Amino acid sequence: MTPLIKILHFESNAFDTEVIKRQLEKSKINFEYKQVEKQTTFVKAIKEFGPDIVLTDHSLPAFDSWKVLEIIAKEHKNIPVIVITRSVSETFAAETIQKGAYDYFIKSNIFRLTNTIENALEKIKLENDRQTYINELEKTSELLKETEKLAHLGSWSMNMETFETRWSDEAYRILGYEPGEIKASYQTFSGFIHPADRETFNNMTSDTTVAENDEIKFSFRIIDKNKKVKYIRNELFISKGEKGKVIKLTGFNLDITREKEIELKLIESEQRYRNLFETNPLPMFVLEKDSLTFLDANMAALNQYGYSREEFLNMTAFDIRSAEEKKRFIDMRSTNPTFYKIGAWEHYKKDGTKMMVKVHADDMLFEGRKARIVFVMDVTEKTNTAKALKKPGIKLNS
Repeated sequence: MTPLIKILHFESNAFDTEVIKRQLEKSKINFEYKQVEKQTTFVKAIKEFGPDIVLTDHSLPAFDSWKVLEIIAKEHKNIPVIVITRSVSETFAAETIQKGAYDYFIKSNIFRLTNTIENALEKIKLENDRQTYINELEKTSELLKETEKLAHLGSWSMNMETFETRWSDEAYRILGYEPGEIKASYQTFSGFIHPADRETFNNMTSDTTVAENDEIKFSFRIIDKNKKVKYIRNELFISKGEKGKVIKLTGFNLDITREKEIELKLIESEQRYRNLFETNPLPMFVLEKDSLTFLDANMAALNQYGYSREEFLNMTAFDIRSAEEKKRFIDMRSTNPTFYKIGAWEHYKKDGTKMMVKVHADDMLFEGRKARIVFVMDVTEKTNTAKALKKPGIKLNS
């Protein structure tokens, strides 16, 4: 049986709370869940509930995720915090990570929740292993070398007075070399930095940045000996002597290539879906299952109905129907929840033109909400032709 994970969720919105809980229930995580919505109950839960991980909305009444991070730091708790927000900018992302959050994601990307939690817990495990590595270095050096290899975690240190640099065996292997095969130095390592990340790397390891901080965390790419691009998460610890003079740097490079490749594949998959949806010649729209509000529509649907995207997304499924059709729609919906899977209906364009359409709908989860994606086919001409042929005196040409 998988270990029990205690999850503390700081959220005041009942809908968002339910979405998170359902996503967790769909996962394979064995968890105990507790939700709080006030600062006092949050602080109490940190001490008494003892969470393994904290999920927090960024914007709460008179409170935000950065305050949550302050409380965690004040309590000296090594608990990963994942920030959930409706939108994100590069500045917000950088500041959130800098303030101590493990990760963040947008509420519309709720499917990332399980992987993000698992990755965060894995990171804590690695950090604990790293601490053990430091504390037991002299007694268990051979064992810890093997641990580094398995975790793809390379360590290094540099004396800032003599510039003597030491790398662990795995620090060499991350670059594609055997231990001792190349000279261990800052200059050697910086030569492997991906050209697109070189400026960031230089800024984060500059004399000014190092002098102003006690700890620096950032990620970058390298190109190893075999020309393979790898993603590295770096944690740099700065030791200082009298008057704040930097005397030693100790760093840990974690190879997160596999984790990053999975993330990129998910992004690519999302983009493929978006492209298929937007460019599909068949009109398609997405409805919220309960309110029947339009959540999205492709260009073919907007062109067919004659609305702008802004107009369409402020409407419901009732707005494209006549009063008679609305009643039929409501009656059928109340008696048969699956009625909208397929069927024929009358829809109206913005200019009042009536269309006969056939629809096919399937359930889906859209930005964390229960929804239906609806495919629409205009059969007006076909319907009118069929009616005309049924009139007396009209025959098909033989």
